[in-house]
Amino acid sequence: MRSFPKIPGYEIESVIGRGGMGRVYLARDKKLGRVVAIKCLMQFEDAEMVRRFEDEARAAGQLQHPQIAQLFEFRTDSEQPYLVREYLSGRTLSELMNSRPG
Repeated sequence: MRSFPKIPGYEIESVIGRGGMGRVYLARDKKLGRVVAIKCLMQFEDAEMVRRFEDEARAAGQLQHPQIAQLFEFRTDSEQPYLVREYLSGRTLSELMNSRPG
């Protein structure tokens, strides 16, 4: 059985992505019953990585567009720094880029 981070108020179901700063999980918001994407910072002992993660959250919080996943919540003061975003189903940006004709 795979071990997922514990994020209060959310039930993590699976890993849906990985990147340079962390992992992205598919999760369910226990209070609202909605499906969300949670990005967890994996190198949170590194102050520079935490600062970059906070910068990402602030930038995402300023964006509102139907084709950009909305930021719902972020925490860096907990045991596990995380961002909670709207979950948009479909192909990833990487998949779309790789499927474009050369």
